[in-house]
Amino acid sequence: MNIFYDLGISGTEVEREGLNDMISSFGDEVKRVIVMNTSRLWRSDTVKVLVKRQLEKANADVVSIEQPTYSIYTKDLNDFLINGMMELLDQYERMSINLKLAR
Repeated sequence: MNIFYDLGISGTEVEREGLNDMISSFGDEVKRVIVMNTSRLWRSDTVKVLVKRQLEKANADVVSIEQPTYSIYTKDLNDFLINGMMELLDQYERMSINLKLAR
């Protein structure tokens, strides 16, 4: 098991050393990426699409501690809806934080 860090860097950024190191380590042996919450991987649609594409190439999935039903391969419509709503809430939270900091 490898541990990758992006301390203090927003999940909206695609150029993150820990994220890029994790993606470059994908190979046949990588089957899961374990995160506390998917917001630690991405907080923007652009980053989400890029990371998911790399996960699919590696036939790997995301295991989220706080989102136990999460999977990038979900076929269940309810899970798909809940996952999408959680991702939107993550983006909303990021925008809210940015607005508060700007004030």
